[in-house]
Amino acid sequence: MRARAVELGRNPDTEVARIRAQGSDSFLSNEEGVNQEVGVKTTLFDNKIVATVALFRTERTSAPRG
Repeated sequence: MRARAVELGRNPDTEVARIRAQGSDSFLSNEEGVNQEVGVKTTLFDNKIVATVALFRTERTSAPRG
C-alpha cells in the first residue's frame, strides 16, 4: 500500500491514516461453519449425454453481522 501511494505521488503516512479512518484497515474475526456437498456425474449413450448434479449446503455459525 505504501509503495502504491508513492507511485501515485501521495504521502504514504497520510494514505495509511486515511484508510484507517475509513475503517478499511480493521481486522475481521474468522468465520466458522459447516459445509456439506454431494454430487454425481454420469455419461450415457457412449458419452453422447453427460450430466452433473451437485448440491451444496453451508451453515455459518459465527459469521460477522453488520
